[in-house]
Amino acid sequence: MPVYIYQILHVTGIIMLFMGYGALLGRSLANSHNAAVRKLGSITSGIGLLLILIAGFGMITKLGYSYTAPWLIVKM
Repeated sequence: MPVYIYQILHVTGIIMLFMGYGALLGRSLANSHNAAVRKLGSITSGIGLLLILIAGFGMITKLGYSYTAPWLIVKM
C-alpha cells in the first residue's frame, strides 16, 4: 500500500478519536443517561485508536524507519 493511504487512515483515526471523545464529553455535560450515545462514542474512539496504531506502524515500516530511532521510542 502506498504511504499516502496510511497517512489518510492515520488522520481519519485521529478525527474519529476526537469525534468519539467529543460525543462522550457532550453526553456527560448534558447530564444524559442515553446508552446509545455512550456506545457510539466508545466504539468511534476505539476504532479511531486502532486506525491510528495500525496506520502509524504501517507508515514506519513503509518509510523505512528503524523502531529503535530515538524519536520513535519517545513517541511510543
